Amino acid sequence: MPIFFVDMEMRPGPSVQRQPYVRIAQWRFSRLSDGNVALLGCPLSTSSVRVTSPVVSVKGRDVVTSSGRHYLLLGDPTENEAVLLGMVAMLISSGQRFVDVTEEILKAAHDEGSGWMNPHVH
Repeated sequence: MPIFFVDMEMRPGPSVQRQPYVRIAQWRFSRLSDGNVALLGCPLSTSSVRVTSPVVSVKGRDVVTSSGRHYLLLGDPTENEAVLLGMVAMLISSGQRFVDVTEEILKAAHDEGSGWMNPHVH
Protein backbone atom coordinates (compact mmCIF):
# COMPACT_ATOMS: atom_id res chain seq x y z
CA MET A 1 0.00 0.00 0.00
CA PRO A 2 1.61 3.32 -1.00
CA ILE A 3 1.74 6.00 1.65
CA PHE A 4 1.43 9.63 0.62
CA PHE A 5 2.33 12.54 2.84
CA VAL A 6 0.41 15.45 1.34
CA ASP A 7 0.99 17.77 4.28
CA MET A 8 2.41 17.48 7.74
CA GLU A 9 -0.48 19.22 9.46
CA MET A 10 -1.42 17.59 12.75
CA ARG A 11 -5.18 17.44 13.20
CA PRO A 12 -7.41 15.56 15.61
CA GLY A 13 -8.69 12.15 14.62
CA PRO A 14 -12.35 11.14 14.76
CA SER A 15 -13.95 11.00 18.20
CA VAL A 16 -13.45 7.84 20.21
CA GLN A 17 -17.23 7.34 20.23
CA ARG A 18 -17.24 7.34 16.43
CA GLN A 19 -14.10 5.22 16.10
CA PRO A 20 -13.40 3.22 19.28
CA TYR A 21 -11.25 0.60 17.49
CA VAL A 22 -8.65 1.20 14.78
CA ARG A 23 -6.69 -1.40 12.86
CA ILE A 24 -3.23 0.04 12.28
CA ALA A 25 -0.39 -1.11 10.03
CA GLN A 26 3.15 0.17 9.44
CA TRP A 27 3.50 1.13 13.09
CA ARG A 28 6.18 2.09 15.64
CA PHE A 29 6.25 3.43 19.21
CA SER A 30 8.01 6.73 19.99
CA ARG A 31 8.85 8.43 23.27
CA LEU A 32 7.73 12.04 22.98
CA SER A 33 9.35 15.15 24.44
CA ASP A 34 7.10 14.99 27.54
CA GLY A 35 8.18 11.41 28.31
CA ASN A 36 4.95 9.78 27.14
CA VAL A 37 4.89 7.06 24.50
CA ALA A 38 2.78 7.43 21.36
CA LEU A 39 1.88 4.90 18.70
CA LEU A 40 2.52 6.04 15.15
CA GLY A 41 1.11 4.16 12.21
CA CYS A 42 -1.17 3.98 9.22
CA PRO A 43 -4.84 3.23 9.92
CA LEU A 44 -6.21 0.88 7.27
CA SER A 45 -9.05 3.28 6.53
CA THR A 46 -6.73 6.09 5.38
CA SER A 47 -3.45 6.79 3.59
CA SER A 48 -2.15 8.98 6.40
CA VAL A 49 0.02 8.54 9.46
CA ARG A 50 -1.64 8.79 12.84
CA VAL A 51 0.08 9.89 16.04
CA THR A 52 -1.96 8.69 18.99
CA SER A 53 -2.61 10.23 22.35
CA PRO A 54 -0.30 8.77 25.04
CA VAL A 55 -0.28 4.99 25.17
CA VAL A 56 -1.67 3.62 28.44
CA SER A 57 -1.10 -0.09 27.86
CA VAL A 58 0.07 -2.70 25.39
CA LYS A 59 -1.30 -6.23 25.75
CA GLY A 60 -0.48 -8.55 22.90
CA ARG A 61 -1.55 -6.68 19.77
CA ASP A 62 -4.03 -4.43 21.61
CA VAL A 63 -2.86 -0.89 22.39
CA VAL A 64 -5.01 1.39 24.56
CA THR A 65 -4.43 5.14 24.58
CA SER A 66 -5.35 7.80 27.12
CA SER A 67 -8.33 8.75 24.95
CA GLY A 68 -9.74 5.25 25.51
CA ARG A 69 -9.28 4.20 21.88
CA HIS A 70 -8.04 0.68 21.12
CA TYR A 71 -5.59 0.03 18.31
CA LEU A 72 -5.06 -3.43 16.83
CA LEU A 73 -1.48 -3.79 15.61
CA LEU A 74 -1.31 -5.50 12.23
CA GLY A 75 1.91 -7.14 11.11
CA ASP A 76 5.34 -6.37 12.46
CA PRO A 77 6.73 -2.92 13.26
CA THR A 78 7.49 -1.08 10.02
CA GLU A 79 10.98 -0.95 8.59
CA ASN A 80 9.78 0.99 5.53
CA GLU A 81 12.14 3.97 5.25
CA ALA A 82 9.57 6.21 3.54
CA VAL A 83 7.03 5.58 6.30
CA LEU A 84 9.65 6.10 9.02
CA LEU A 85 10.74 9.37 7.40
CA GLY A 86 7.11 10.52 7.32
CA MET A 87 6.68 9.66 11.00
CA VAL A 88 9.82 11.57 11.97
CA ALA A 89 8.84 14.57 9.83
CA MET A 90 5.33 14.66 11.30
CA LEU A 91 6.62 14.69 14.87
CA ILE A 92 9.32 17.28 14.16
CA SER A 93 6.82 19.56 12.41
CA SER A 94 4.70 19.50 15.58
CA GLY A 95 7.65 20.33 17.83
CA GLN A 96 8.21 16.76 19.01
CA ARG A 97 11.15 14.43 18.61
CA PHE A 98 11.18 10.85 17.40
CA VAL A 99 12.82 8.44 19.82
CA ASP A 100 12.00 4.92 18.71
CA VAL A 101 11.12 2.71 21.69
CA THR A 102 9.33 -0.03 19.77
CA GLU A 103 11.64 -2.87 20.79
CA GLU A 104 11.70 -1.66 24.42
CA ILE A 105 7.89 -1.59 24.63
CA LEU A 106 7.42 -4.96 22.91
CA LYS A 107 10.07 -6.62 25.09
CA ALA A 108 8.56 -5.19 28.28
CA ALA A 109 5.05 -6.23 27.20
CA HIS A 110 6.29 -9.76 26.52
CA ASP A 111 8.48 -10.07 29.65
CA GLU A 112 5.78 -8.80 32.00
CA GLY A 113 3.26 -11.33 30.70
CA SER A 114 0.29 -9.13 31.54
CA GLY A 115 1.43 -6.39 29.15
CA TRP A 116 3.15 -3.03 29.37
CA MET A 117 1.65 -0.20 31.41
CA ASN A 118 2.81 3.40 30.91
CA PRO A 119 4.09 4.81 34.23
CA HIS A 120 3.66 8.39 32.91
CA VAL A 121 -0.11 8.14 32.36
CA HIS A 122 -2.35 7.97 35.42
